[in-house]
Amino acid sequence: MLRGSPVDELIRRSGEIDVHIVRGEGEESPSAPRAPRTARTRWPGYAAALGVLAGCTLVGFPLAEVLSPVNLTMLYLAGVVFVATRYGRGPSVVSAILAPTAVQFFFTQPTTRSRFTIRSM
Repeated sequence: MLRGSPVDELIRRSGEIDVHIVRGEGEESPSAPRAPRTARTRWPGYAAALGVLAGCTLVGFPLAEVLSPVNLTMLYLAGVVFVATRYGRGPSVVSAILAPTAVQFFFTQPTTRSRFTIRSM
């Protein structure tokens, strides 16, 4: 704090080398205020996440005869990555939680015995 920013330090130490500072895209200009997000603008991403997972399930049914559930998980992983790159954090978290649940529900066999059985004495 006493010596200035790292940019100032870089310029001081550069000597005869020209230093060009370019502002990143992540910073917003103060003249363009950002519109507040409402539930009305966010729900299409969540609907798309559910649609992608439904599509993965429909594609997975014919493949379940030739692939194991572990391999079908990769299909859902591709769907989660697709949602994450297109719709942001919230829908991708929802799809990341629902994808393994869908694999477990649709493509694995239920167990007949529970691990934690209570035995009577």
